[in-house]
Formats: sequence, structure tokens, C-alpha cells
Amino acid sequence: MKKTKLFSGLGLSLLVWVATGCGTGPKQVQGTYTVTGSSGVTVNIVYALSGYGSNSQAISQTLPWSATFNAYESEGNYQGTYVYLMATNDLPNIAANQQSAVTILIQENGSTFQAPNYTNGGGSSVTLLGYF
Repeated sequence: MKKTKLFSGLGLSLLVWVATGCGTGPKQVQGTYTVTGSSGVTVNIVYALSGYGSNSQAISQTLPWSATFNAYESEGNYQGTYVYLMATNDLPNIAANQQSAVTILIQENGSTFQAPNYTNGGGSSVTLLGYF
């Protein structure tokens, strides 16, 4: 009789541990890509589409530009959502005397996830990538 009660109690403990200790899977978060810069500057943007494993483009966008998406945060063995953002000045639209500074930012739930420590100018690209 004691063995049955012990087994029964162990089974209940195991069930409670499985229900509470294994987690509920990856945590959903909101991601935001933001590109800012000098007034009137246009840029070409490439960014990862959440959940699709492919990139999208926004061509000749006047700044500021942003896009929000649903993503998942790393948890346990889950790697999280891939994030990628690249912006390049749209050179044909840059006047000879125009400043062309561009800064990019990736946010997770409204907090900075990644930001470069520099601003690009001219025709150079600025890029961020990683996993939430």
C-alpha cells in the first residue's frame, strides 16, 4: 500500500513539474525596424520578414521609416526570430551638397535590441543582424 501511495504521489509531482517546469515555448515579442537620418534623404532598405525566412525590400524610402513585426524570443533550445536590417543611401537622389547620414535600430518590445555605434554616409550601407 505504501508503494502505491508513493508512486501515486510521485506521479502527481511529476505531472505538476511537467505542467509548470517545462515552459510554455518561445515568448512572443514585438519587433520594430527603424531607419532615421538627415531630412529629405532617401534610402534603400532590406529587412527580414518575421517568420518567413526571407528578406523584403523598401526602395527609395524617404526618412524616417519603420516597420513592426511579431517575433519570438530565444528560450531554451529555441533560437528565436532572425532579424536583419540594412539601409543604403539612394545615391541618385543625393544632391551634391546634401548631408546623407543614416542610422538604423532594431527594437524588441520597445527596447533597443541592436543599434550600431556609427552612422553611415555617402553610399555606404549600415547593417544589423541577429536573433531575438
